[in-house]
Amino acid sequence: MNTLRTALNKQPTILAKSLFRLERRGLYSEALAEVEHLWKDIRVSPDVEGLNPRDAAELLLRCGSLIGFHGLNEQIENSQV
Repeated sequence: MNTLRTALNKQPTILAKSLFRLERRGLYSEALAEVEHLWKDIRVSPDVEGLNPRDAAELLLRCGSLIGFHGLNEQIENSQV
């Protein structure tokens, strides 16, 4: 299983910052593409096991925010649940 921890090579802060910048520019699809190899099923939360609590929280927030905005724009059912 490809978890965030192994795929990020211990650099979750860099990914979170990149996602935040893309999100603020309204580039939701592009930001989601950055994590598609880590977060294959958007119906479940990304696996943040093994990350420190702050990094895990930030990545969960970024992923949730991105799918919410992207889902609203693309009218994806249940994306804001």
